[in-house]
Amino acid sequence: MLYSVLCADHKKTAFFNGLLALPPLLHDTDLRSVVYVSREHLPIISRVEQLSSEAINLLEALVGIRQGASAQLAAKLKTLDKRDLALMMEKLVGRAKQVTEWSPPPILHALMAVVSADPDLGNVLSRLLVELPPAQIKAPMIPLIQDKSWAAEALQKWAMHPDASRPVKNAIASETKGNK
Repeated sequence: MLYSVLCADHKKTAFFNGLLALPPLLHDTDLRSVVYVSREHLPIISRVEQLSSEAINLLEALVGIRQGASAQLAAKLKTLDKRDLALMMEKLVGRAKQVTEWSPPPILHALMAVVSADPDLGNVLSRLLVELPPAQIKAPMIPLIQDKSWAAEALQKWAMHPDASRPVKNAIASETKGNK
């Protein structure tokens, strides 16, 4: 089994034959369970991505926030370069895609903090929200995002979508009336 997995590229067969002949003999051992690492167990940060040390520290702080980012954290985010902010946003979006109920989840506060530091990343957050299944959205999230320009498309989609709950549609309608 291991042999067939390792030798998917038959050009490397001789190398893997030699490798599998080394002690301990593993040619009959299924190592998939040893090699498997799910996304839930991977660290959110990898040094390979070359985030600055300041960005790594701020990303760890963002992952830990439960409400809006503090003024101090927001100010530090604004000092980062666009590359660091884009990498941070990518990591946070990956984490956000694992969320199954948006009522709102803490990760939304982290995403919004990065967008406030670099408004150009609002389109990334907008795309994430539009792609969410409307059934996962809960009404308490609407007041948090209703005045954000990057949320307009998602709000419009949820207001019309048959899978969106009645409380979500009502929250969108009441927030829309309140802004007129």
